[in-house]
Amino acid sequence: MGLVGFGFTHHWMPSNFYLSASLGRSFKTRTSVNVRSAIDSLGSLDWHSLGASVVFGKEWWLSDDLGVGIAYQGVVLNTKEGRYIYGGPVISVTYN
Repeated sequence: MGLVGFGFTHHWMPSNFYLSASLGRSFKTRTSVNVRSAIDSLGSLDWHSLGASVVFGKEWWLSDDLGVGIAYQGVVLNTKEGRYIYGGPVISVTYN
């Protein structure tokens, strides 16, 4: 399952909390996902309806270029088989 669309991220400084939201078309592949089948299945995607993702988190800078963070992500995807709603913690690594 996946989501292709547009989104935005807003950081509050200097605390470095952020909110990110995306909205786009959700899809589900017809095959199991591994490296080979992901490449082969690009032509066999089932595109369905809208999906959305929202992430709220905080990052800490380890150096001038490297940061790590923790966040919570919630996702809603609509497919032909039904609606999938899930969420959970996420660890992020940022390199500028």
